[in-house]
Amino acid sequence: MAEIKQYRELNELPSYGINDTRDRGDIVVDTITVNETSTFTGVATFTAAPVFTAGPTGPVSVETKTASYTVTAADSGKTFLMGTDAQVFTLPSTAAGLTYTFINSGADGNNILTISPAAADGIHGTIILAAAIVELSGDDDKDLINTKVTATTGNSVTLVGDGVAGWFVVKSTGIWASES
Repeated sequence: MAEIKQYRELNELPSYGINDTRDRGDIVVDTITVNETSTFTGVATFTAAPVFTAGPTGPVSVETKTASYTVTAADSGKTFLMGTDAQVFTLPSTAAGLTYTFINSGADGNNILTISPAAADGIHGTIILAAAIVELSGDDDKDLINTKVTATTGNSVTLVGDGVAGWFVVKSTGIWASES
């Protein structure tokens, strides 16, 4: 268990929502919420996968592409703009936590923007539009397409990898279709 004796001595534990259930200085944490920068030193042991959430950490990395591009794991967290017609973003094999945002930056009705997963990965999720709900098939090796006829400047999709089944839509705008 993590040692946080300095906080215990300063009687700051309640403000961190920590439940102390042991006499030997260790603590058991059911939930901890820290609304400021905190540094803990020593060894921390987790009996379950910890979940850390954070707000914005700074500017988003944006890259404009004019030709098809093979996305890499090192590109995770980036936003890609594509204003050139008939180009493809090829995704790497899924890995947990990889995240990418793709934006159609071309003129209305000008671009077909395609996002292609690896052969063993699918793109899963639901894209909700004003008049329709598009359920993506999740089938392996099927592209996600922002078609030319329905494309408007700013159509976008954010995908996150799970490391197993493929990619999941976590945010989208515009009309997207799954390859049949």
